[in-house]
Amino acid sequence: MHKKTLFTYNRSAALETLKNRTELEQMGIFDRLTRMMGAGDDKVSREERAREQLLAHVVEMTDRRLAGLSDYGEKLFPAIEFARLYYEEILSTLPDNITLDGSHKLLVEIFPQPEDRCICLGRSLAVKHELPHHRERHRSRVYALLGMRQKEVSGGGKQFVDHTLRSLRHSPNAVRRALMDAAFDSLLQNFANQNLHYEKKLEQALLYEKMLQEARLPSQQKEAVSPPETERAPSVRALPPIFRDAPEKVLDNLVECLYNPSERLQLEREEGYLLSVPDEESHVLPLMKTQDRRQWYVCIVGFPVKMAEAALAKEAHNHRFILI
Repeated sequence: MHKKTLFTYNRSAALETLKNRTELEQMGIFDRLTRMMGAGDDKVSREERAREQLLAHVVEMTDRRLAGLSDYGEKLFPAIEFARLYYEEILSTLPDNITLDGSHKLLVEIFPQPEDRCICLGRSLAVKHELPHHRERHRSRVYALLGMRQKEVSGGGKQFVDHTLRSLRHSPNAVRRALMDAAFDSLLQNFANQNLHYEKKLEQALLYEKMLQEARLPSQQKEAVSPPETERAPSVRALPPIFRDAPEKVLDNLVECLYNPSERLQLEREEGYLLSVPDEESHVLPLMKTQDRRQWYVCIVGFPVKMAEAALAKEAHNHRFILI
């Protein structure tokens, strides 16, 4: 019997890795961040520019006041590296040697009905929107993340349903990079939303306190102290400094958030689905857990651009697209 294994992430080992820049460069993080910077620049300069670009991205998505702190980069960047390294490592476990145009016996288990592969491509929002980009670049084959759910069928047993694709790219590794960027941005956006929610709570408390103060005043004094209606609901961004977390506190909270990247994305092999054909190679489709209440069995698949175009042509009307 095949024994499923759980991918575990060793935080202390990861932190030790971050102390050694050479090892980190070998993992390819800086290479990917700096590839767009041009080969003619000095390597150190390119790495520094990539670092500043990534820091600016994080600050823009969370709280712009962080850029005013003298030591924000030294505190923030190791946490950024930790989160991105976590996503890179778990996404490296995704199986990626399944092709939709192949004759692999595992395809029968993934797509129970012969028409399921065509339906998966034809009803995919990612295929519809992203395929033209690859067609313009004369690519003959693309890759994407395939997500599926399971449901019970009559007569017992389960089968895969709700096949959906996202992140069409030119290679499996490019799909992984796109997923890493999406997970990282989701982590930042969630932090920003929570921070904004907290500030709104403070704003409500401020307004409530003003209402209580007015209620305690004699009636003849209320008109004199009551602010105009347009001033009763100031924007959150205009809150007095005392009613907002100090940038130093926001930075500490953000660093803590980045050191817990699994809150936004997990890939569980222990709970994954074992694809097994006698005398053939076995695959474990890991279970992807996100903030979405739905959970997906996932892998990376490849398919010809022409196959996707033909599938889109067969769909005559819009459908309720299912997204990961």
